[in-house]
Amino acid sequence: GIPDIIHVHSMINGGFLAYEIKKKFNIPYVITEHSSAFARGLISREVIEALKPVVKESACNIAVSNRFTKLLDEKLAYKSWQYIPNIVNDEFIAHDLVVSGEAYKFINVCLLDKNKRVDILIQSFAQSFKGVENTSLAIGGDGPERRYLEELVKNLDLQKQVSFLGMLTRKQVMEEVANSNAFILSSEYETFGVVVIEALALGKPVVATKCGGPESIIVDEVGYLVDVNNVEQMAAAMKRLYNNRAKFKSIDIRKYCINNFSEDAVVNKLDKVYNSVLELKKKDNT
Repeated sequence: GIPDIIHVHSMINGGFLAYEIKKKFNIPYVITEHSSAFARGLISREVIEALKPVVKESACNIAVSNRFTKLLDEKLAYKSWQYIPNIVNDEFIAHDLVVSGEAYKFINVCLLDKNKRVDILIQSFAQSFKGVENTSLAIGGDGPERRYLEELVKNLDLQKQVSFLGMLTRKQVMEEVANSNAFILSSEYETFGVVVIEALALGKPVVATKCGGPESIIVDEVGYLVDVNNVEQMAAAMKRLYNNRAKFKSIDIRKYCINNFSEDAVVNKLDKVYNSVLELKKKDNT
């Protein structure tokens, strides 16, 4: 049958398709945008112009962080955008909360490209923890920067404390983060940061850069935010997290995540959007 609403998760190409379907069948559509390409200047002026009717005709425009909504309001100011976050996978919420022993392990999981600035993370770790007994940093993922990052670890004489885990499956990510003490995100730009809410679901505190998405996720009770590309700030935040580790309770961190990013929390917000769209559709048809 014909659906009541279409929800697309990309203006390109889903938005264009939903727009054409609406013209033909009068089915309203909702947009959720995730792509960092808009913030990184990778979308041409011609495409932005072509998106004007797509955004204007959508019943509701959603972005996955507060900062991203403001950016899209500026770039596509034909209709306002609202913030609704991504959903954390239930598997991470259901996983046992693991409390590590004396050793303290930081972890980062990402594609090892320039945007992730894992070099900043490694330098920050070196500044605060080089030679500190029972502290380590694990880096999950692979990518074009891996060789350079391995060389950086060698040059900083951190081989005994920093390890590269390589590509990980979703289940392996879950296990590695669960068996760590804290998650670190060092990116230059993220529209959201799913790995951050996955870490929170596993009860881990987070240090993250103010790179777009984390500002809508991290509060004082679950971690710290630092400026992008700032070794001193990140090193200090990691040290502060380590020194105040007793303050961060796994069960409280998970509760915060459930209240804000679980399926129930996010779907309730989407339900309100869908119901308001259907009400408008009903009025238009009478």
